[in-house]
Amino acid sequence: MAIFYPQIDFFEELGSDAGGRHAELMALRSHESLNDKWRVFHGFQWRKIDKIKGEQSGEADIVIFHLDLGIIVIEIKGGGVIYKDGEWFYEELFSRALHNMGSPYPFWSWQYLMTVIVSVVC
Repeated sequence: MAIFYPQIDFFEELGSDAGGRHAELMALRSHESLNDKWRVFHGFQWRKIDKIKGEQSGEADIVIFHLDLGIIVIEIKGGGVIYKDGEWFYEELFSRALHNMGSPYPFWSWQYLMTVIVSVVC
């Protein structure tokens, strides 16, 4: 089974929440069947200090790492994601309210991805 960081008790966690967190837990659970060469990080906090823009930080919902095969970064949404008139919106699951989320890719340039990889490996 894949190794999760931090460790998680799916049965306890799944009963405690709905919405976005529930969606994340279901996505995490779908990776249980990976073998023990896989590392699954969830709620992965990262930060970068840019000389011009200052400190930038964020969270990757799931980062899956395999030494031989590489890395996958997954963002989970419990609602919908809509692209309309050149803008990205998050749609809430139950109320269907729309929130402008800007670009869904603001920091995932290769430079930022390398910051995550170094943090995972080291």
